[in-house]
Amino acid sequence: MRTLGSNALAASQSEHVTLCLLIELAFDSGVQRYALSGYDVSYGGNTWLAARVSSIEATRESTAPEATALRISITGTFSSYLSQAMSEPIRGRSARLYVAFLNDAGQVLDDPVEEWSGMMDTMSIVDSPNGTSTIVLSLESEAARYNRPRVTRHNDADQQRRWPGDLYYDRLPSMIEATFVFPSREWQARRR
Repeated sequence: MRTLGSNALAASQSEHVTLCLLIELAFDSGVQRYALSGYDVSYGGNTWLAARVSSIEATRESTAPEATALRISITGTFSSYLSQAMSEPIRGRSARLYVAFLNDAGQVLDDPVEEWSGMMDTMSIVDSPNGTSTIVLSLESEAARYNRPRVTRHNDADQQRRWPGDLYYDRLPSMIEATFVFPSREWQARRR
C-alpha cells in the first residue's frame, strides 16, 4: 500500500503541486540517482542528479502474473556516469522509481513514494552533436525473472557453482569406460 506523509498529503491538496520523479539505478560500482527536474535534489543524504526526460512510458499495473516493461529516455551531460554505466553489466540489477513531493524551495517533503521497482534490462546511448547524450533504459518488473529459462549444464563449472568442492564432474572422464564390480570382491570375501 502506498501512503503519503502528512506534509506530502497537504501539498497534494494545495493549488500548486510540485512533483519530481526520482530514479535509482543499482550498478555493481555503486548506486546512481537521478532527479527528473531542472536541478539537483537532495534527499536521504544523497544528491539526485538533475536529468531531463525525453520520454517515459506509463507504468502499467496488472492483476495477471506477468512481466511489465518500462522504457525511459533521459537526456543530460553526465559523461562520467555514462561511461561508468556502459562499462559494466546491467541486466538484472535493481531499479526503482519514486515520486517525490517538493516544497517551494525544491526540498523533498516526507519520504518519496515508490512508484515502480524492478530490474534493468538493456541500455543504449545516443550522442547528439551538441554534446548531450540520451540514455534509453529498458526496465522490467520482477516478474520477468520467472519468464527466463534456468539454463544449467552437466559440467564441472555449473556443479561448482551449486556445490563448491564437489569433484564428480572433475573425475567423470576417468570413469568413462571403467569397469566397476559392485559389491567388490574384497567386500564379499570379508562377509564370508
